[in-house]
Formats: sequence, structure tokens, C-alpha cells
Amino acid sequence: MNRSLRWALPIVLLALVAAIALWPRDGERPAPTAAAPTTTASVDLAPLRAKAQLPACPEPIPGSAPVAQLAGVKVDCLADGRTIDLGAALGGRAALINLWAVWCQPCKTELPTLAAYSTRPGAIPVVALQVTGEPAQAIDLLNQLGVKLPAASDMTGGVSRALKIPNALPISYVVRPDGVVKLVNPPVVFTDPEQVAETVAKYLDGAA
Repeated sequence: MNRSLRWALPIVLLALVAAIALWPRDGERPAPTAAAPTTTASVDLAPLRAKAQLPACPEPIPGSAPVAQLAGVKVDCLADGRTIDLGAALGGRAALINLWAVWCQPCKTELPTLAAYSTRPGAIPVVALQVTGEPAQAIDLLNQLGVKLPAASDMTGGVSRALKIPNALPISYVVRPDGVVKLVNPPVVFTDPEQVAETVAKYLDGAA
């Protein structure tokens, strides 16, 4: 064995021993560090709300029965973040519920029309209900569109399940004062406030 090989062999053996000593045993592996998840709660919505200046969501009318089909269904009011019972909030009154999403192009056409309708004499309350996406996106879009409507976010999908909404957006429902909920069918993308008024009158059938 030459001199170079005699020196190299101990070095290799020492390296092998060190590697074995440092190799993690079962149960000794460090747990991977998980990145903190990004949640809606971690997003500060106050600046967006301050810009959008959305109207408050409807409050329950004392003594009125909740809308049975929506009773107990909770949504988050985009104006202030409060969780409200939508069935209780709409009980005893006529209202138009419009379901929409930030990715829906026809919704972006319809929302300003609904806002314009809501300012007309005799208009019933309109509630813009976001059914997919993050509340921050919804508030930002309403601000960009200049839409001032009571708006809420259905993050749990409770409204969609309760109303069994079709696989299409936007979609609207007229709530009668007696608690009956009517789907606007066939679905229509409102482009004129008068069109909204006529549709509402048709589905209320004098029950406003």
C-alpha cells in the first residue's frame, strides 16, 4: 500500500463516522416549518371600507317573522363586518337579493344599474350578495364601480344552498313581505333601472 493510500483511508473512515453520527434517527427529524396561512381575518378591511362607504345592511323589523327559506342563514356585512341573519334582516319587507361575484363580467354591468334603481322613489331595498371570492375583492370592486348598495358576503355558501341557486351569475330573487322568495326566471342581466322596477312589480304582484 503506497503512502498516499495509507493517508486517504483514515480520512475516509473519519468522514463516514461523522456522517453516521449526524444522520437523524427515527423521531428526531425536525418538523417542517409551515408558512402562516393567509386568511380573510388577517386582511385589514378598514381602509377599503372607508373608501367604499357602503350603506349598512338591513336591520330586522321588530315583530316581523324571518324569511323562512333564509332563516338562520348567516352572512357578513361588507360595510362593517358584522355577521347578520339574512332571514331575520329581510323579514316583513320586500327586497331584491342580487347574487354576484367579482369575476363575473355581467355582474359588473348589472350592479351599477341596481344601484341606480335603488335611488328611485318607490324602490324596494336591494342587497348585493357576494357568493364567491374574498370580501376585500368585493369591497374594492364596489368602490371601483361607484356602487352604493347594502352588500354582504356569503363565505359559507349558506345562501346558495338555501336558495338552490342555478349554476349561473348574476342571479336575482325578489323577497315578498309575506316571506315568499321568488327567483327571477328566466335570469336577466339588468341594464336599465326601469327594467328592474318592472321586474320587481311583476314578482311582487301588488304585495309591496
